[in-house]
Amino acid sequence: MKQLVAIIVFTLVSFQVLAQRDAANWYFGNFAGLDFNSGIPVPIEDGALDTTEGCSAISDKDTGEILFYTEGTTVWNRNNDVMANGTNLLGSLSSTQSAVIIPLPGSDTIFYIITTDEVQAYQNTGMGNGINYSIVSMLGDGGLGEVIEKNTNLLVEGSEKISVVETADGVNYWVVTHFQDTFYSYLLDATGIDTTPVISTIGPNIDDFENFRGAMKIAPNGSKLAISHCLFQPSLGGLAYLYDFDNETGIVSNQSLISDELVYYGVEFSSDSSKLYFSGKTIDDLGQSDRIVIEQYDLNAPSIIGSRYNVLDLENGLLSDLAGGLQIAMNRKIYHALPGMNISVINNPKLVGPSVNFSQNSVDLGFRSSSFGLPQYIQSFFESFITIDHICENDETTFTVDPNANVTTASWDFGDPASGADNTSTAINPTHSFTEAGLYTVTVTFEFTDRVPKTFVEFVQIIPLLDLPEDITFTQCDIDGVDDGRSVFNLVDFANAEFETNNLLYRFYNSLEDAQLDENPILSPTTYLNDFNGEIVYLVIGDDQSCNNIIEVTLDVSVNPSGTDFTYQLCDILLSKQDVWAALQNLGSEILQNYADDSTVAFYLTLDDVVIQVNQLDLGSVPHSIIALDFLSVYYIVSNSADCLAVGEVTFDVLLGVEEENKEINFCTSDGGVALVTDDQYASYQWSTGETTPSIIVDEAGSYNVGVESFGGCTGNIQFNVTETEIFEISIEVSDFQQYNSITVTPSNTSIDLLYSIDGGVTTQMNGNFTNLVPKYYNLVVRDLDGCNEYNEIILIRGAPRYFTPNNDGVHDVWHVNQAINYQGLEVTIFDRFGKLLYAMDYNDRGWDGTYKGILMPTSAYWYRINYEGAEYYGHFTLIRR
Repeated sequence: MKQLVAIIVFTLVSFQVLAQRDAANWYFGNFAGLDFNSGIPVPIEDGALDTTEGCSAISDKDTGEILFYTEGTTVWNRNNDVMANGTNLLGSLSSTQSAVIIPLPGSDTIFYIITTDEVQAYQNTGMGNGINYSIVSMLGDGGLGEVIEKNTNLLVEGSEKISVVETADGVNYWVVTHFQDTFYSYLLDATGIDTTPVISTIGPNIDDFENFRGAMKIAPNGSKLAISHCLFQPSLGGLAYLYDFDNETGIVSNQSLISDELVYYGVEFSSDSSKLYFSGKTIDDLGQSDRIVIEQYDLNAPSIIGSRYNVLDLENGLLSDLAGGLQIAMNRKIYHALPGMNISVINNPKLVGPSVNFSQNSVDLGFRSSSFGLPQYIQSFFESFITIDHICENDETTFTVDPNANVTTASWDFGDPASGADNTSTAINPTHSFTEAGLYTVTVTFEFTDRVPKTFVEFVQIIPLLDLPEDITFTQCDIDGVDDGRSVFNLVDFANAEFETNNLLYRFYNSLEDAQLDENPILSPTTYLNDFNGEIVYLVIGDDQSCNNIIEVTLDVSVNPSGTDFTYQLCDILLSKQDVWAALQNLGSEILQNYADDSTVAFYLTLDDVVIQVNQLDLGSVPHSIIALDFLSVYYIVSNSADCLAVGEVTFDVLLGVEEENKEINFCTSDGGVALVTDDQYASYQWSTGETTPSIIVDEAGSYNVGVESFGGCTGNIQFNVTETEIFEISIEVSDFQQYNSITVTPSNTSIDLLYSIDGGVTTQMNGNFTNLVPKYYNLVVRDLDGCNEYNEIILIRGAPRYFTPNNDGVHDVWHVNQAINYQGLEVTIFDRFGKLLYAMDYNDRGWDGTYKGILMPTSAYWYRINYEGAEYYGHFTLIRR
């Protein structure tokens, strides 16, 4: 059955030409974001989304400007404000793929948000939230968008998996999810979503809800489907499966177990659908998750399983069994997220083995952080069947279209306006000579024999012909005290310094042959330990070895004499970091007096940073965040262009200072006053009231100041801002007899901070909204933060079961309102999904047994209407036959 969109959409054409910037902006993790419009991810630092795992975002397909984003429960608009009616969606920020956003075919203003189920819902209630959809109209709220339909159910119970791909004709979409041993494919076309899915029962039966975690992806060309089953019960494990997907019919078939060796979590395809990637964690001898692994499988290999290559094998430092999500971006690279300030990237996912060029933690998120998930998109956004070759400066770059793509016409824009008339082409397989090195955005619109036209965006990096030396030397200090000629090199930092740039792609190899063949790259070039002094490695600059960009690098280890150690005394380091910086600036000048004029000095927080020369303290900027209790150590290194000359330590002896913040004090009027006391003890006190005692008693609101001096001679001032606690009033609204019951407590004065509890004060929260409440008595307690005033009331939440199982086993055999016998005058009527009356009963009835005129009603959702004490209540429940 179709679910029609209740908005008239006028359109003059029967298809939509996608410009592929729908996925230009990512919002994920802990307020993190990335802008891919230029082809290079740029941090977005104003996002409002905070999620552990799943999320989704959608951008204008032509301009690449963000429209809105969600983590499955809340929707934010382009201004990073909560969208109108954009709360309480039935997804979850702890679901692997919590949501995906899909434009309604033929419309630029209507979008569907499909939300998935979550393991925690089953853990909390025994029932999942199911698979649901909500609809966004961008015509609402002055063009900022509005949720116009919310939480319409597609599947009563589901898992955390979902993927979306275009239909074979490129016009509509298949929305595919998985539950237990069945795939459900829902068709979304211009009239809405068909709620009757195409069902494919195939694969293992994952019937324990603890095992519903893990991702699912359809290949960008719509031919394959891959799924990760992250198994927690009865023991830790995982399954990685590959299936065929028919994007004409929505049928899933031909299962293949790829591996059961890891705790699988993330999954992704390359843009040409030829390579498959899984993330997972190994299991140690104790049955615990251990190392984090990313596997690659070549889907064109004679043996897919035999083609496995470990892109990443990382020692695990996380207390989690999740291996992190994988997501392809519009630049055709695949990104990997784990908790931290950076994410990793597979730069060439279409290639095989080491040529994929995995770069760990190389994508900076600014001052934000990632978690385990990345945004979910329509997989067709990332489809690519174009091979681009000859990308060196002054080359004639070739663009070759896969003949199986059935392209009939092409219209190219190479993003190179300086090339004049040559900037465009109508050849299906054109060539273009780019005017200079750099990153170009190439746009092409294809027409096909078997689907509607589609626009693709490809980013082409033209590698510059650099004036490179044949060989260079990187000199590193050996500061471990062992004269063995070995040290840890940050080869990337050395290369950036050598070529005075940080925008080039560097790869290092142990032999010239490996460099020429792009085999066996050095996997950790930022922490490379040489084998011997004078070892030679080979540097390749850029993506293509054919650009005459291979340089021989000699690794020279300089054994340095120890430098002089220094000690400084400072008051209150936490409030006087500028003093530290001033001391280091002066010290740097003093140290350099003992060395030649071409020498330089640099400061670092740790010896490890000194070794690989990263995170140098910038003494000309805002002070770094240095926190110490009794002392602070930093390290310095003196060097010139050829040698490391000295390494030493600077220790700051921190005297006990005044480190207390201003105090905000509330007191109860009935107590008669409040004592003002500093957190620490000091040698002397001088209060603004004239007193000199360690503490004073005040009985009036106002500001009070005390000047103190520590026993070490450090001075400071502490401010006390004293206010009286107000008496509060509240209103209580109870919503019960619902699928999701709630208690809402609203204070008359919203400026007062209150603590709210429904378990007698055992646990509290800072707002008065209590949702998803099961029917029972609750002890409502509301108090102010100081405990001056308190409200206490016992509240009964009335309700009805969410499901029943009429199988005559004596458990849940009939359905009725909980404790109905206590509600004299209660009337209940039950309907099927089409509104047909099935049963009516009063408070004294034993309940509905799941039959209609003696006929057993099938497993499905049923609706009820309750009349009690002049009010009507509506809801639904599930009949389950087992």
